[in-house]
This record gives sequence, structure tokens and C-alpha cells, in this order.
Amino acid sequence: MSPGASGSDGVVRITPEGAEGDQRRVAGTLLAEGFEPGDRLGVVASSSPAMLAVILGSLRRGVVPVLVNAALLPHEQQALLADADCRAVVRDGDLERLVAGPEVDLAPFPLARPMHYTSGTTGAPKGVWCGVLDASGASALAAE
Repeated sequence: MSPGASGSDGVVRITPEGAEGDQRRVAGTLLAEGFEPGDRLGVVASSSPAMLAVILGSLRRGVVPVLVNAALLPHEQQALLADADCRAVVRDGDLERLVAGPEVDLAPFPLARPMHYTSGTTGAPKGVWCGVLDASGASALAAE
């Protein structure tokens, strides 16, 4: 369980302070690994506080998480990740490592949105994403 989460009663609680720290550490790990704004990070993981920190920490540094359903078959996952041209891919076992990095400064708002794939009902699934925003664009989007 990441430092931003707690719960001895089986309920996971994420505090704002803990979540902020987790996101800063994820961003620090990505920065240390050479990720640049616009790079894509494949995320194939089940829902967890660490997954949320990876998604938000990435977005607040301008790194675009590519969310791939962990329930897909391995060859289906690989096809989507290859299409997305991910710089790296993280899975459940990798998330805690990302949350353990050094803290760095973050944008106050996400600088992108996650990349998702369509269901492919009219052909092959297609990646959908909106690009990376500058600070003023991200602020305007958040204000909307």
C-alpha cells in the first residue's frame, strides 16, 4: 500500500497530503528515468491507490499514461501497447517502485489526459488522446 493510503479495517483511505506526496514521487521516478512531456507510459494494472498515483503523477508532469485493461489477453495488451508507442510499460508489480522515487514539483493541474483505446467495434481499436497542454491550457481546462 502506498504511503498516501491507509486502512487497517480493510477500507483504503487516500488523504490529500498522502496522494500529493505519492504523485510527486511518481513524477520524480519518471524524471529520473528520463521521461519527457508527451512520452507515453503504458499502465496495465488493477485499480489501487498506487495506480491512481501513477496516473495523476504522470499527467501532472505531462507524461501520458496509456491505460490498458489488465483483463485483456497478453497478445491483445501487446497490440495496444505497441500501437501506442509507449516508452515503458508498468504493471501491478511495478507501481510501488514508481511511488518510491524522490519528490519533485508538479503542475497544479494535469497537463494531459490519459490515452484510451476504443472498443474496436468498427475495426481495430484506436488510441484516443488529446495531446499535452501548457500550464495556461491546463488551468483553463480545470476551470471549465
